[in-house]
Amino acid sequence: ISILLKLGREPSAFMRTAYMDCVLNLQPPHCIITHEEHDSLLRAAEIADRGLPGAVDCLLQPVEQPPSFSYIRALRVALGIITEELTERDEFEVLQEFWQEGSCSLETCLVDIFASLSDEIGNHFNVAVPTPTPSDVLTQMFKATGDVIAILMRIAPAYPLPGRALRAFTIATANLFVYTDLADILISQTSPACIAAQ
Repeated sequence: ISILLKLGREPSAFMRTAYMDCVLNLQPPHCIITHEEHDSLLRAAEIADRGLPGAVDCLLQPVEQPPSFSYIRALRVALGIITEELTERDEFEVLQEFWQEGSCSLETCLVDIFASLSDEIGNHFNVAVPTPTPSDVLTQMFKATGDVIAILMRIAPAYPLPGRALRAFTIATANLFVYTDLADILISQTSPACIAAQ
């Protein structure tokens, strides 16, 4: 079980059927992981198991404030599914299916998530004392914003962002750049959060 936990820190593990099946078949009680950790793994595995419909449902949920590790894990799995779909299928088909499943544009949805995550990351670098959040969550938020940028960079050349979404994305990107710079200054260079920010 400890190996499953370590592998489950990255969304790519959930893209593998064997790993996903192991998590879905775990039966509590466990002496190594807590009930919350088990629920977190199960949540991510269920999204991966459902494929694109599971990813759509996850991406359309409002961003938790402040985000939990479980939420960010599920979000990154959903983003991983979108990336995998865009790799294996025609981009237009994926965008159309996302629209049909969620009644929303994939790009607009991703920009909203990106802007919310950028704001949440910014809360860690405010002048006021931020709420204490484990560095794992900050690390995963930086990685999630990187995942979103990678997807948008992939589809935006063929399907440009509408004006309002482009403006929101530009502002969030500028803010995120400042936060990555602050992370580089304020956080130890060897910490996972600083490495993710870089």
